[in-house]
Amino acid sequence: MDYLSFFAKVIEFLAWPVSMVVVIAMLKQGIVNLLPKLRQLKYKDLQLDFQESVKRIETQAEVAKLPRFEGSSGHEQLRKDKEGLFSLALSYPRAALFEAWVRLEVAIGQGLRNAQIITDGEKKSAKYQLYSGAEVLFSDHPQQLQYFLNLLDLRNRVAHGEVESVELEPACAFIEMAFRLMLFIETTWPAVQGALCDKAAQRP
Repeated sequence: MDYLSFFAKVIEFLAWPVSMVVVIAMLKQGIVNLLPKLRQLKYKDLQLDFQESVKRIETQAEVAKLPRFEGSSGHEQLRKDKEGLFSLALSYPRAALFEAWVRLEVAIGQGLRNAQIITDGEKKSAKYQLYSGAEVLFSDHPQQLQYFLNLLDLRNRVAHGEVESVELEPACAFIEMAFRLMLFIETTWPAVQGALCDKAAQRP
């Protein structure tokens, strides 16, 4: 075999791998540019799913007959807290959502104490931490318990990064839904202190 034939065979042998390398190099930049768009589509889908979930829970609030602030009197501190979180949501919707959840956690603990299910000394017991405490508090209110669990699912999806950013509208909807459940708790299990004062007033 002469040199020309040898080099021809080598070139023929290398043609396919070299072509692949060239094609990959040409497509590399296109793939790099495409990845952010794929990410955006993924997060857009998750965002839309999150918003749809919020709307479903808003409907469930009506089914569970949760009270509205517009139709109730009193609860001034709760009203003020809600308005404060609406203001926070204008600049930091994600932070406002988490703060609403913290307030709901506190309200559940307070409801357990108002119902005299636990004392202040028991509030940190594992038996009455958030999930199990909600199960106890809402044991006679299955619709409200399911509503709470759905809110918990929304909060977890944001906390675990499934939703990249929280927009103003769903954040405010979440705040409203959380505070309606808090209003239900305050209405169903009012402060024990008020009840004790009533008993004292009835004594001869």
